[in-house]
Amino acid sequence: MWAARDYKAYLYGTLKLAPATVNADLAAVSDLAIRRGLGKLAARRSPGSTGRPAARPRPSPAATTSTGNAAPKPPRPATGPWPR
Repeated sequence: MWAARDYKAYLYGTLKLAPATVNADLAAVSDLAIRRGLGKLAARRSPGSTGRPAARPRPSPAATTSTGNAAPKPPRPATGPWPR
């Protein structure tokens, strides 16, 4: 379907959207086409997008506290309608 290719070019060229945004938009349009009985769109996904967010690096223990041993947090008070 040429419309999907032209829409992808419009999203990249005119709107200057990120590859992940373009892929999400095309996935929504493709799903609509499938549900309406038009079949899957022929637009390809961008190679730079994996479809999942990147993992955040874990902080080192030295960066969280100055001594590396943090004091335990006190328990949270109970909330709700039940008696204490």
